Amino acid sequence: MALLNHGSPQATSAAHSPRRRSPHRQFRNGRRAAAVRAFTGARLYLDKKAPTLIQAAEDCGSNVQYVRAAITVIEDGSLAEHALILTGDLPLLTAASEARLRRKAERVTVEEAVASWRSWTPEQRVAFGRGAGISEIWDCAISPVITLERAES
Repeated sequence: MALLNHGSPQATSAAHSPRRRSPHRQFRNGRRAAAVRAFTGARLYLDKKAPTLIQAAEDCGSNVQYVRAAITVIEDGSLAEHALILTGDLPLLTAASEARLRRKAERVTVEEAVASWRSWTPEQRVAFGRGAGISEIWDCAISPVITLERAES
């Protein structure tokens, strides 16, 4: 136990002390403040009102990582996702990561994916099956093909 300036005891362990709240408001008018700042910085950069990401981030009180993530979300074009971020229901960095994965997946053609599969070793194929999940592969890839082939015959 440590003594406060006025002599009363204060717990020094995190397990015994009350949880401290952030001194900064995280929401303003029902919107996550950090996300609003990041989207503002992204708009400044995309509209060429700020010459660099650093300048855009500084001008709106955000940081480069958040502004870059907001740019990714804006370019992805999902208004519903944008709204979820602003209300705090979806973290900005998560949304940006998912948008980047979608963009990357769009660039891979089916032919490239099949060629890649065929070049894998048996061990890599097993690792893929475990990673994607057997039920997902069955439900989303194998079962629909069987259904189509039965309908065609």
